[in-house]
Amino acid sequence: MKLYKILIKKEDKYYSPFQDYCYGTLKEFIGKKFICKNFDDSEKECSNGFYATDLIGLIYTNLSSADKVVFEVEMSGKNIKFSEYKWRWENQKFIRTVPIEKVKEKIKSLKLDWNYYEMLFPYNPL
Repeated sequence: MKLYKILIKKEDKYYSPFQDYCYGTLKEFIGKKFICKNFDDSEKECSNGFYATDLIGLIYTNLSSADKVVFEVEMSGKNIKFSEYKWRWENQKFIRTVPIEKVKEKIKSLKLDWNYYEMLFPYNPL
């Protein structure tokens, strides 16, 4: 299943925003399949596994800072869905980076009953 994942770029390396796991440089992980050998399929949140979400779940990690990068990922294997914002998987493969302008276009096209775009990309008029 193709989903989205946010990583934080520090210099030329990429890190998980919540566990600070270092994936390395783009060359080291784009196209590579990661397998969580100790995947936790229990209801315990923030446990062993890889996390990804659909577009709606991106709000869980605010995209307003320039160091955050959106990736399209292929997720597979065992999984547990806690909510539309949090989904843990056994396997992940990074497919490509998604330019922030493409993310904005996709989000603007969503039909929601609340202003998701402004929640994800807040604007301060001051």
